[in-house]
Amino acid sequence: MKNITLNEYYTLRKLRKDIEVYASVDLSTRGRKRNVVDARKAFIYTAREKGFTFQNIGDTIGFPHDAVIYHYKKAKDLVELKDIVFADLLKNAYQNNFIEEMNIIEMKKKLKDLERLNPFLDIMHRIPEGKVWEVRDRLELFLKSYEFKTEDRLKMYVAEGTE
Repeated sequence: MKNITLNEYYTLRKLRKDIEVYASVDLSTRGRKRNVVDARKAFIYTAREKGFTFQNIGDTIGFPHDAVIYHYKKAKDLVELKDIVFADLLKNAYQNNFIEEMNIIEMKKKLKDLERLNPFLDIMHRIPEGKVWEVRDRLELFLKSYEFKTEDRLKMYVAEGTE
């Protein structure tokens, strides 16, 4: 494994062991059995969300990094679609710790997005009570004029009869 600390190595091993024990499978086995593939996806998704590289995850289960990327994308799709079976596998294999961590990560992302708006909050608090909609409309007009100024307005004209 490349560039991995001893603590990270043990964390990966524990993640692997947890899912293997829960699903009663060996993640390094090759095959297309649903329970093995789903367990592998759960491990890969969890490890990646914890910040491990695709290469290190693949080295842990004996798979090349491109196969790990494929499984991660499929697992991410299942999470985004809120697949009940996959969510239960994650929840039960990692005893809710993972779901709680994911909620914390989501909240941190939302907070970071909100922090981006801090400079505008002071200005917004100074808007008089009856003028909120007027200010909103003026901002909309400003944004539209800004988009108009920055859009590409190059057009090609072709004279009739020439091509």
